[in-house]
Amino acid sequence: MQSTSTLPQPHRDLSALNWDMLRIFLAVSRSQSISKAAKNLAESQPTISRRIRELEDCLAARLIARGKDGVKLTEEGRVLLEYVEKIESETFLLTDAVNGADARYEGDVILTAPSSLGLNLIAPNLAGFSASYPSITLDLILNSSKLNLMDREADVSVRIGTPSQQSLVGRRLGSVKFFLYASESYLERFGRPESLEDLQAHRFVDLSGELETSCQSQILANIAPAARRVIKTNCMSTQFQAVSDGMGIGMLPDYQVNYQVRTGSPIVQLLPEIVTAKEQVWVLFHPDLKAVARARAVIDFIIDVTKVDLAD
Repeated sequence: MQSTSTLPQPHRDLSALNWDMLRIFLAVSRSQSISKAAKNLAESQPTISRRIRELEDCLAARLIARGKDGVKLTEEGRVLLEYVEKIESETFLLTDAVNGADARYEGDVILTAPSSLGLNLIAPNLAGFSASYPSITLDLILNSSKLNLMDREADVSVRIGTPSQQSLVGRRLGSVKFFLYASESYLERFGRPESLEDLQAHRFVDLSGELETSCQSQILANIAPAARRVIKTNCMSTQFQAVSDGMGIGMLPDYQVNYQVRTGSPIVQLLPEIVTAKEQVWVLFHPDLKAVARARAVIDFIIDVTKVDLAD
């Protein structure tokens, strides 16, 4: 991308410029918040603000503007961001090159995935991966939060939904479909709903926390806004267990149900022609890891273990 502005020339003092200033500038620009950057870097807000001021003094340029909605980059800040991201990228490449790690199937890889997908599709296959790559240490982080791949909070990430960060490299794994499910014991007690109107009198197991904005939770809010929620949880595995135990109806991903059915926990799909949702699933990674053997091994592993359950 061609820059439309250059950093101002007069009164610059680059003798004090260091990577710590640039690292903090990156964190602020990406989080668009002094407080979030401070939390991510385990620093105090005054320290973050002071280091940004020092960087601005070094470059004789105003880099950020504070407003009600957080921090916005100025034109000079956007120009600097381009250069700092290049420095960061080259630094990661240099580290891997010096360590000679690119071509070897060894070292650490941080993989993050939604907890339910990780537990049902990835975790059951970890023994096979470890046997194939005994020198790779896989750090599997399962949660609904999206760790920042550009900041190297994780190396590889499996995500549900269309990616928003254009700077990442990725591959579409397929899609996950969501349907309403209930146990036989629940249907025996409360009857089987045959229409949207019937759902209003039923009990539901819903999601909470960050998962409250997920597509399946939003659909439940639309089709049965007043129906009773007997339990809400921020863990989809707990949601499945509650549905299996007959507590209520839940909107569950098909891969989770398929896995649980294979392991002996059958539940019944309800109104599949009326209530359904579909989301893309991607595996994403930092562009610098494209040719790194240990990361490639993890990516190929993810593609292989999800190809059946996430097939379109």
